[in-house]
Amino acid sequence: MSGIYPIGSGGPGVDSFATVQAAANALNARGLGGNVEFPIAQFVYSGPVALRSVAGSRNYTTRFLPKSTGATIDAGGARYAFSVESTHNVTVQNLRFQGVRDTGSACIRFADSDSGLVWTCRMVSDSAATGLRVDRALNFRLDSSRVQGAMRASGSRGIDFRDCRFTWVYRCSILGTLNTGISIVGGNDNVTMMTGIKTASDTGYRVVNSPRMAVDNLAVHGRTDYGLHILNTPLVCIDSTLIYGTNKQAVYIESCDSLNSTALMMAGTAERGARVIRSRGCNFMRLTIQSGPVRGLELDHSPNCLVDSLQVVNVDSDTAIGVLLDSAPGSVFRWAMIYGSYGTAVSASQSSGSRFVHARVHGAAADAAISFLQSSGVRVSPCSLICDAPVSVALGDSCNDDTLTRMTVLGTTEKGIVAADCRGLVVANNCLRGWTRSGIELVHAQSPRIYYNTIVGPESAGYAGVYFFAAEGTGAEAKDNIVWNRGLGSSACFRVDGPFPFAPGASDYNDLYASGGGSVARVNDTVFAGLAQWRAHPAAPDPHSLSRDPLFVPGDNYHLAAASPCRDSGIPIAGFLYDLELDQRDALSPDIGADEYTPGAVSEAQPAGRLPRFELHGTPASRGCATLVVGPGISGRLDVTVIGVDGRTVLKLGIPNPAPQERIDLKGLPTGVYLVRVGPGRAAAFKLVVQR
Repeated sequence: MSGIYPIGSGGPGVDSFATVQAAANALNARGLGGNVEFPIAQFVYSGPVALRSVAGSRNYTTRFLPKSTGATIDAGGARYAFSVESTHNVTVQNLRFQGVRDTGSACIRFADSDSGLVWTCRMVSDSAATGLRVDRALNFRLDSSRVQGAMRASGSRGIDFRDCRFTWVYRCSILGTLNTGISIVGGNDNVTMMTGIKTASDTGYRVVNSPRMAVDNLAVHGRTDYGLHILNTPLVCIDSTLIYGTNKQAVYIESCDSLNSTALMMAGTAERGARVIRSRGCNFMRLTIQSGPVRGLELDHSPNCLVDSLQVVNVDSDTAIGVLLDSAPGSVFRWAMIYGSYGTAVSASQSSGSRFVHARVHGAAADAAISFLQSSGVRVSPCSLICDAPVSVALGDSCNDDTLTRMTVLGTTEKGIVAADCRGLVVANNCLRGWTRSGIELVHAQSPRIYYNTIVGPESAGYAGVYFFAAEGTGAEAKDNIVWNRGLGSSACFRVDGPFPFAPGASDYNDLYASGGGSVARVNDTVFAGLAQWRAHPAAPDPHSLSRDPLFVPGDNYHLAAASPCRDSGIPIAGFLYDLELDQRDALSPDIGADEYTPGAVSEAQPAGRLPRFELHGTPASRGCATLVVGPGISGRLDVTVIGVDGRTVLKLGIPNPAPQERIDLKGLPTGVYLVRVGPGRAAAFKLVVQR
């Protein structure tokens, strides 16, 4: 057969057929001698259609399409409304298909049939188990089609691919009550783009044993148990995807090495945001998790992962964990922000060699802001912690050779940094203020290095700026630190309970200043009220140290004023060439503390190192307009970027020289949820809800 054969336009004959199945029977019997097209008359309802092993189908194409407007093909009691087996190059276009209730039934099924195309079709059923099922196909494409209806059969699927290769799902929507929106099992090189899935009951998008697959512009809505569920599938690419409103787990990834994700957003997760298990070398760029997850991002036995531009926001549970690392060594986090009320913002165990670069934690923690256990070689730098917590940073249980540098720890914290049973810890170029018991607490710590820190507090009866408890050996060093004890009589700059931690000369060039009635040092039961008494200790510590008001810029946390006695009073330390803000230190006589004074860079009127203040007013925005207020602290260009839930930038503004109280109106935004990112750099981020 070849040519055009109308259906439903005059009865059976050489050139036309009464039903679609009659045309299919003729095609099955006669085979293809050229390209064939079957225009179907309007409103023709026929029984099920089956094509099986049509000769010549590898060389020619077959098209089923409506003659004018839509036509419907009903299963009529059969398992499939339209079934293609071992017949290639078949296209169905702009048709409507209806299925029946039966286990394993489907509106459309392709099996062992390469280069099939379902284009601008609709699969509608309140009974069939599956909208489209494709088995063992090559180069199959589903384009601009819809699956809808209540497919309540057990194991129902909107789209079901099994052992297929090089398939495309493009600009489709899956609506209705069903078990799984899209299921891909086996095969490889499958692609899904610009597709929406709504109200699947179990899983929105599920992939098993199908390597080299890609997801781009996927949206999963509704109360599914899992938004994305990907298993045993290496080399996955996920781009510009939104998972909204899942019950249990927005994203679950297991045994998927070398997964790459860009602009993945999860909102409204009830329990977990993203969980990655036994997956090596996964990369997440612009990962956003919102609205109260009990677990934000979890890396479980997943080493060498990279997470760039992570946001876990609106956490609201004293048992929640923003980032959980369990046996995830070598993981790297860059530009991470965790905001809300949580148990622990970052919790890691057995994750040696992990890195946190430009991390920001803001909120209240029931346990600790950052916690590492059994994780050697960890590096956190730089990091900003503005939180209320019992402990800001906790290291324990063989966290050896870890490094904490360029951290700003503010808020109401019982303990700033706590390290227990650790060896070789380096704490340098940090500012800690607001602690009530101890700024740095070292328990059974061997050979810690405490360099260039600014430690201020408390105004009550705290323990000490630096507290050594049961120190092991004499390997501790404390140099070039400002330790300002503003507490009462029981508090001290240095406190030691147990063996004396310093060898001669190991503690020196510090500013140990007690201003509230406390002491410079306390060793077991011996109190050293001033620096002179402290120098009389048998180990003769701090021979070159100061005991004077460090003179910070008014209202600032750590910047030295021009007249500070800490200027040019330190000693160079090998390997530490820069301060907290990456200003280069004087090579011969560096400043004491976290800040290296730079003439002209800091003024009493407006210290340059202070974080600028941003406020977002008018959210939820009822008229599509919100106002961003910029406080003092910005010098130079200010960038404001509004990002939609799909990861796309919807508005970008640049203000060359903002005023001290600049007001920026964000107008014309349609209804939705947005992320407002404010620079320079990534100084602040806000969630914006627009309602009309």
